[in-house]
Amino acid sequence: KTGTFEALSNMWFFPDNSVSILFGEGVKIVGAFPRGSDIGFIQDVFMFGLIPTVFLSLCLVYVFSPLFRKIKSYYGVLFFQIFIVSLLFFYMKGVTFYANEISNLIILMLCFVVFENYLRDKHHS
Repeated sequence: KTGTFEALSNMWFFPDNSVSILFGEGVKIVGAFPRGSDIGFIQDVFMFGLIPTVFLSLCLVYVFSPLFRKIKSYYGVLFFQIFIVSLLFFYMKGVTFYANEISNLIILMLCFVVFENYLRDKHHS
């Protein structure tokens, strides 16, 4: 292992006790010394815990479901699967579901889908 893969393999660790794993410690571990992690999922577990992280993920899936349906119907199942897997890989590399370029793009795409649905429904009424 060399480079990025070696660095990321050293960044897979969790809080030391089960309460912290479930509910977090409220700390940022990006660049922390002696142990820090650049992995988005690990950062979320340390900050919020596993339960809120899973809850947030489920809420995001629900909110973005119109966008996901649109991508799937317009571009096909393969593109949709690649899109979802890409989001998961981005999440493993860094924080994906916060204010950054990735989440801004997804929210912008969602706005277009919601507006398009609104216009279609208004036209059919």
